[in-house]
Amino acid sequence: MRHAGTYIAVSLLAGSLAVLPARAEHIGWYVKGGVGPAWADDVEVDLADDDLKFDVGMRLDIGGGYRFCDWFALEGETGFIINYIDELGGIDDWDDSYVANWPLMVNAVFEIPTRTPLVPFLGVGMGMSFTTLEIDDVGGLDGDDTAAVFAYQGFAGLGYNLNDQWSVSVAYKYFATTDPEYDVGGLSEDLELQDVRTHAIVASFGFNF
Repeated sequence: MRHAGTYIAVSLLAGSLAVLPARAEHIGWYVKGGVGPAWADDVEVDLADDDLKFDVGMRLDIGGGYRFCDWFALEGETGFIINYIDELGGIDDWDDSYVANWPLMVNAVFEIPTRTPLVPFLGVGMGMSFTTLEIDDVGGLDGDDTAAVFAYQGFAGLGYNLNDQWSVSVAYKYFATTDPEYDVGGLSEDLELQDVRTHAIVASFGFNF
Protein backbone atom coordinates (compact mmCIF):
# COMPACT_ATOMS: atom_id res chain seq x y z
CA MET A 1 0.00 0.00 0.00
CA ARG A 2 2.82 2.38 0.76
CA HIS A 3 3.84 2.27 -2.93
CA ALA A 4 0.29 2.63 -4.25
CA GLY A 5 0.47 6.42 -4.54
CA THR A 6 3.74 6.28 -6.46
CA TYR A 7 2.38 3.56 -8.76
CA ILE A 8 -0.76 5.53 -9.52
CA ALA A 9 1.24 8.74 -10.24
CA VAL A 10 3.63 6.94 -12.60
CA SER A 11 0.72 5.23 -14.37
CA LEU A 12 -1.12 8.52 -14.87
CA LEU A 13 2.05 10.20 -16.20
CA ALA A 14 2.76 7.35 -18.61
CA GLY A 15 -0.83 7.38 -19.79
CA SER A 16 -0.82 11.12 -20.38
CA LEU A 17 2.41 10.92 -22.39
CA ALA A 18 0.98 8.11 -24.46
CA VAL A 19 -1.99 10.16 -25.59
CA LEU A 20 -0.01 13.32 -26.39
CA PRO A 21 -0.34 14.10 -30.09
CA ALA A 22 2.94 13.69 -31.94
CA ARG A 23 4.10 16.97 -33.46
CA ALA A 24 4.66 16.15 -37.12
CA GLU A 25 7.39 17.92 -39.03
CA HIS A 26 6.35 20.08 -41.98
CA ILE A 27 6.40 18.14 -45.25
CA GLY A 28 7.23 20.33 -48.22
CA TRP A 29 9.43 23.23 -49.28
CA TYR A 30 11.40 25.45 -46.91
CA VAL A 31 14.09 28.16 -46.95
CA LYS A 32 16.66 29.03 -44.32
CA GLY A 33 19.47 31.43 -43.47
CA GLY A 34 22.14 31.54 -40.80
CA VAL A 35 25.30 33.22 -39.59
CA GLY A 36 28.01 32.58 -37.02
CA PRO A 37 31.73 32.59 -36.17
CA ALA A 38 34.12 30.38 -38.15
CA TRP A 39 37.49 29.02 -37.09
CA ALA A 40 39.96 27.88 -39.76
CA ASP A 41 42.57 25.22 -39.08
CA ASP A 42 46.19 26.12 -39.77
CA VAL A 43 46.95 25.43 -43.43
CA GLU A 44 50.17 24.03 -44.88
CA VAL A 45 51.57 26.18 -47.69
CA ASP A 46 53.59 24.26 -50.28
CA LEU A 47 56.02 27.16 -50.97
CA ALA A 48 56.74 27.92 -47.30
CA ASP A 49 58.25 26.10 -44.32
CA ASP A 50 55.45 27.22 -42.02
CA ASP A 51 51.69 26.96 -41.65
CA LEU A 52 49.27 29.75 -42.54
CA LYS A 53 47.35 30.88 -39.45
CA PHE A 54 43.99 32.68 -39.42
CA ASP A 55 41.91 35.00 -37.26
CA VAL A 56 38.39 33.99 -36.27
CA GLY A 57 36.12 34.67 -39.25
CA MET A 58 32.49 34.36 -40.21
CA ARG A 59 30.19 31.93 -42.01
CA LEU A 60 26.95 32.97 -43.72
CA ASP A 61 24.52 30.33 -45.05
CA ILE A 62 21.54 30.70 -47.39
CA GLY A 63 19.62 27.67 -48.58
CA GLY A 64 16.41 25.80 -49.08
CA GLY A 65 15.07 22.39 -49.81
CA TYR A 66 12.29 19.86 -49.57
CA ARG A 67 11.37 17.79 -46.51
CA PHE A 68 10.12 14.41 -47.74
CA CYS A 69 9.05 13.05 -44.34
CA ASP A 70 9.46 13.84 -40.67
CA TRP A 71 13.03 12.55 -40.63
CA PHE A 72 14.64 13.35 -44.02
CA ALA A 73 15.19 16.44 -46.18
CA LEU A 74 17.31 17.28 -49.21
CA GLU A 75 18.53 20.83 -49.66
CA GLY A 76 20.80 23.17 -51.57
CA GLU A 77 23.05 25.61 -49.73
CA THR A 78 25.36 28.50 -50.59
CA GLY A 79 26.83 31.52 -48.80
CA PHE A 80 30.42 32.32 -47.85
CA ILE A 81 33.09 31.53 -45.26
CA ILE A 82 35.86 34.09 -44.71
CA ASN A 83 38.93 34.13 -42.47
CA TYR A 84 41.53 36.88 -42.50
CA ILE A 85 45.17 35.79 -42.42
CA ASP A 86 46.93 36.21 -39.08
CA GLU A 87 50.47 34.93 -39.58
CA LEU A 88 52.83 33.07 -41.91
CA GLY A 89 56.57 32.60 -41.50
CA GLY A 90 56.81 35.11 -38.65
CA ILE A 91 55.05 37.83 -40.67
CA ASP A 92 51.95 38.99 -38.79
CA ASP A 93 51.14 42.21 -40.71
CA TRP A 94 48.76 40.85 -43.36
CA ASP A 95 46.33 43.80 -43.38
CA ASP A 96 43.27 42.81 -45.45
CA SER A 97 44.60 39.48 -46.73
CA TYR A 98 42.15 36.60 -46.44
CA VAL A 99 40.98 33.20 -47.65
CA ALA A 100 37.28 32.92 -48.51
CA ASN A 101 35.06 30.09 -49.71
CA TRP A 102 31.83 30.47 -51.71
CA PRO A 103 30.32 26.97 -51.51
CA LEU A 104 27.58 25.39 -53.64
CA MET A 105 26.44 22.34 -51.66
CA VAL A 106 23.79 19.64 -51.74
CA ASN A 107 22.95 18.44 -48.22
CA ALA A 108 21.17 15.36 -46.91
CA VAL A 109 19.54 16.22 -43.57
CA PHE A 110 18.39 13.60 -41.05
CA GLU A 111 16.05 14.74 -38.27
CA ILE A 112 15.00 12.90 -35.12
CA PRO A 113 11.22 13.23 -34.67
CA THR A 114 10.13 14.11 -31.14
CA ARG A 115 6.87 14.91 -29.38
CA THR A 116 8.09 18.43 -28.70
CA PRO A 117 9.07 21.46 -30.80
CA LEU A 118 12.73 20.46 -30.29
CA VAL A 119 14.23 18.70 -33.33
CA PRO A 120 17.77 17.25 -33.18
CA PHE A 121 19.35 16.86 -36.62
CA LEU A 122 22.54 15.93 -38.43
CA GLY A 123 23.62 15.89 -42.03
CA VAL A 124 26.29 15.61 -44.69
CA GLY A 125 26.86 17.58 -47.86
CA MET A 126 29.06 17.73 -50.92
CA GLY A 127 29.53 19.97 -53.91
CA MET A 128 32.07 22.58 -54.95
CA SER A 129 33.49 25.81 -53.64
CA PHE A 130 34.95 28.86 -55.31
CA THR A 131 37.84 29.63 -52.97
CA THR A 132 39.60 33.01 -53.10
CA LEU A 133 43.02 34.00 -51.79
CA GLU A 134 43.58 37.74 -51.42
CA ILE A 135 47.09 38.99 -50.50
CA ASP A 136 47.30 42.69 -49.79
CA ASP A 137 50.89 43.74 -50.59
CA VAL A 138 52.77 41.51 -48.13
CA GLY A 139 56.44 40.62 -48.61
CA GLY A 140 56.38 41.54 -52.30
CA LEU A 141 53.17 39.58 -52.92
CA ASP A 142 50.06 41.40 -54.06
CA GLY A 143 46.96 40.15 -55.82
CA ASP A 144 44.16 37.64 -55.68
CA ASP A 145 43.01 34.51 -57.44
CA THR A 146 40.02 32.15 -57.27
CA ALA A 147 40.00 28.39 -57.76
CA ALA A 148 37.09 25.94 -58.03
CA VAL A 149 37.56 22.87 -55.83
CA PHE A 150 35.58 19.90 -54.51
CA ALA A 151 33.99 20.59 -51.11
CA TYR A 152 32.27 18.52 -48.44
CA GLN A 153 30.81 19.12 -44.98
CA GLY A 154 29.16 17.54 -41.97
CA PHE A 155 26.94 19.16 -39.38
CA ALA A 156 24.79 18.49 -36.32
CA GLY A 157 22.54 20.67 -34.23
CA LEU A 158 19.23 21.33 -32.53
CA GLY A 159 16.20 23.06 -34.01
CA TYR A 160 13.12 24.56 -32.37
CA ASN A 161 9.77 24.99 -34.13
CA LEU A 162 8.30 28.34 -33.11
CA ASN A 163 5.09 27.50 -34.99
CA ASP A 164 4.04 25.68 -38.16
CA GLN A 165 6.01 28.07 -40.38
CA TRP A 166 8.95 29.53 -38.45
CA SER A 167 11.83 27.74 -36.77
CA VAL A 168 15.24 28.52 -35.30
CA SER A 169 18.29 26.31 -34.86
CA VAL A 170 21.93 26.23 -33.85
CA ALA A 171 24.46 23.85 -35.41
CA TYR A 172 28.13 22.95 -35.53
CA LYS A 173 29.40 22.77 -39.12
CA TYR A 174 32.62 21.21 -40.39
CA PHE A 175 33.64 22.29 -43.91
CA ALA A 176 36.61 21.16 -46.00
CA THR A 177 37.89 21.33 -49.57
CA THR A 178 40.52 19.71 -51.70
CA ASP A 179 43.78 21.64 -52.13
CA PRO A 180 43.29 24.92 -54.06
CA GLU A 181 46.04 26.43 -56.21
CA TYR A 182 46.37 30.18 -56.78
CA ASP A 183 48.27 32.31 -59.27
CA VAL A 184 49.32 35.29 -57.15
CA GLY A 185 51.41 38.25 -58.36
CA GLY A 186 55.03 38.07 -57.20
CA LEU A 187 55.33 34.28 -57.42
CA SER A 188 56.92 32.33 -60.25
CA GLU A 189 54.64 29.32 -59.67
CA ASP A 190 51.21 28.57 -58.28
CA LEU A 191 50.72 28.63 -54.51
CA GLU A 192 48.90 25.62 -53.09
CA LEU A 193 47.07 25.45 -49.75
CA GLN A 194 46.75 21.98 -48.26
CA ASP A 195 44.01 20.64 -45.97
CA VAL A 196 41.69 23.65 -45.95
CA ARG A 197 39.19 23.11 -43.09
CA THR A 198 36.86 25.33 -41.09
CA HIS A 199 34.63 24.87 -38.05
CA ALA A 200 31.60 27.09 -37.44
CA ILE A 201 28.76 27.57 -34.98
CA VAL A 202 25.80 28.80 -37.01
CA ALA A 203 22.54 30.22 -35.67
CA SER A 204 19.78 29.95 -38.29
CA PHE A 205 16.14 30.67 -38.95
CA GLY A 206 13.84 28.73 -41.28
CA PHE A 207 10.51 29.30 -43.01
CA ASN A 208 8.15 26.56 -44.24
CA PHE A 209 5.94 27.18 -47.26
